Amino acid sequence: MEELNEINAAWANKIASTVLGVEVKKQLETCLSRIQTEAKKNKYSVSVGITIDDLTKAELTKRGFKVKEYEPDHRDPRENGYITISW
Repeated sequence: MEELNEINAAWANKIASTVLGVEVKKQLETCLSRIQTEAKKNKYSVSVGITIDDLTKAELTKRGFKVKEYEPDHRDPRENGYITISW
């Protein structure tokens, strides 16, 4: 483990922006599973009913996917955000 005196803002920023956390991994697994299912059905896009972290979006983009985010309509509490991933 790093010494506490070695931890500074630059270190924290690097760790926060590069390490895929538990939530990001979960989001990524959900997205990739849905992509796999839809690609096997000869589809070229999929909508996933989740909102994603910036790191999840960056990882999907790095893999060549296009990601479009749709925010929930806050006037209707039943509506959730979702994303569309295309390839």
